[in-house]
Amino acid sequence: MKRHKLFYGLLIVLLLTAGFAQADSLEEGKKLLSEGFRTFEKEPFLKAKSTFEGLVKTNPNNPKIYYLLAQSLHGLSLVEELAGNKDGASGLIEEGVKVAKRSVELDDAFSDSHRLLASFYGRLIALKGGMSGMLYGPLNEEEIQKALRLNPQNGQAHLELGISRVNTPPQFGGDLEVGVKAIEKAMSIDPELDMAYYHLGRALVKKGEKEKAKEVLKKGFQINPANGFIKKELGKI
Repeated sequence: MKRHKLFYGLLIVLLLTAGFAQADSLEEGKKLLSEGFRTFEKEPFLKAKSTFEGLVKTNPNNPKIYYLLAQSLHGLSLVEELAGNKDGASGLIEEGVKVAKRSVELDDAFSDSHRLLASFYGRLIALKGGMSGMLYGPLNEEEIQKALRLNPQNGQAHLELGISRVNTPPQFGGDLEVGVKAIEKAMSIDPELDMAYYHLGRALVKKGEKEKAKEVLKKGFQINPANGFIKKELGKI
């Protein structure tokens, strides 16, 4: 009896230790993601990807971990896009689509997974061009609407709606004014969302409001001076 008690006591200790270790890894992965999106450097995203891949193996039914893994792929794809490697970025996004879909399969009520899928589809249209809009456009719209239904205060989902409306031709549902308002809504929900300033700046350039666009981009650059997308756009104006 004493041996059994000792065995179960040791088992509980081991399980608790493993649980704490996984919790630490999860928090470390999240910190690496935050660092990556703040610095736009490759290394934090690579480390985050490795961390979440390890966690997925031990937590194969946890939708949040799949989402975070997809986020690390999203970050890596942004780094590749900034470097001018469109094929590399597209490959990472396609991998991210598979991972984000797995998150949705496990929890269809998680707004952020739908939002991330929408972002992936929208970026594939931008990177691939041609007829890709016919393939990914409806998927992008479907995921945006799902994300907003699940969480009307999802700032990044409003941003995706704005990006879609700004970049979609009017004959296919695009509307520059609606897009601008959606991006401004995203900024009102999350004023620190630096990519919203980038996309609003680009939309204002399309409207011919270059001076206003410059001011918006400068504000975004103040929020995150490492955002290479904003820096490139400012260099064009």
